[in-house]
Amino acid sequence: MEKLKDWLKKIQDFFTKLNEKMDNEHKKYFIIIFIAGLVVRIVSLWGFLAFGTGDWNDMNEKVWIALNTYLINGIDPYGQTYEMPILDIINIENFYQYPPLSFIIHTPALLWPGPASYFEVDFMPVFFIIHFIMDFYMFYRLWKVKFNGSAITLWLLAGPLMVLFDFITFISVPMFFILLAYLNMDKPKRSAFYISCGVSVYTYLGIPALFLLTYFIKKQRWTGIKNFIIGAIPAILTILPFLIWDPKAFLSDIFMSQGTRVSGNFIHPTYGDSYWWTHLFSIPPYINTIYNLLVDPSIPLSLPYLTPILLGIVILFVLYFLIKLYLKPSVDRLIDYSFWTILIFILIAPSGFLGYMFLPFILLSIKINKNLLKNK
Repeated sequence: MEKLKDWLKKIQDFFTKLNEKMDNEHKKYFIIIFIAGLVVRIVSLWGFLAFGTGDWNDMNEKVWIALNTYLINGIDPYGQTYEMPILDIINIENFYQYPPLSFIIHTPALLWPGPASYFEVDFMPVFFIIHFIMDFYMFYRLWKVKFNGSAITLWLLAGPLMVLFDFITFISVPMFFILLAYLNMDKPKRSAFYISCGVSVYTYLGIPALFLLTYFIKKQRWTGIKNFIIGAIPAILTILPFLIWDPKAFLSDIFMSQGTRVSGNFIHPTYGDSYWWTHLFSIPPYINTIYNLLVDPSIPLSLPYLTPILLGIVILFVLYFLIKLYLKPSVDRLIDYSFWTILIFILIAPSGFLGYMFLPFILLSIKINKNLLKNK
């Protein structure tokens, strides 16, 4: 135990000294890390495009269908059919599960001359450019507040993963909003604006939004509520037209669609969908598999209503932590509870894609860097 403590202390001392060194020559190191990260991203992108086989696009293609097939033709994107060839499989879903800011942000894709996508992996340049800009701004903001370790991890070390995620998903967009929301906790209106925009892109951010709202209410009472509502108005205005257009389709797609998804079974990987390995970061397939082994390994089994039941349990945990935060508010508790609850929420979802883990990572990086700054 003592050896472990010594080892952890050495790591902390190393990063503290590294931060101090970088602080002394902040601009120089920024340029070095930026160029190194840029090279890593260019090489990674070239590798994926040159050697990738099959159709990789997923979330971005769904946004493109919502925009190009439905919205531009005056059709409500919610409640429609989405057919996408992913990894040589035809995946048909009768819902669009992302709030409307997801396709509003990506409307520049409609102005792109020529084909929307290129190469066998279905690479969409406009989507990638939008996400690349957000990645760079996150790196810049983290560096500006001297969260050097997180900046390096996001821009340089995680570069290949971010390149991959940026052209098959839009995970950089909710990452962007959650980072800015928590970096602006001292400005409630601005923080509320960013987190509400995040919720208007990706519903998972509703959890950190609840914790921020609880924190502001406890700290500022009615002023906190007022500031949060004012900050959230722009995001609310993006949702209202689609809620009014077809409330049943909108509410069903946003809140009910995920609970109807089959969550997979690892000993029968073709049950539900054939790319079972994307569920490795999801709890339901493990439960289904264990249950299947105990009952009858020869029959592919997926427990009905498993996701809604797990979601109900997680909601109880969220309420518990919200009460704890309200009774004893602090920035550390706010970040801690937001991190754990969104992590658990992601793990109980049917699709355990690795990219989702970048959302709690952003919160964890803020927590770690705040502690490093305190120790200086």
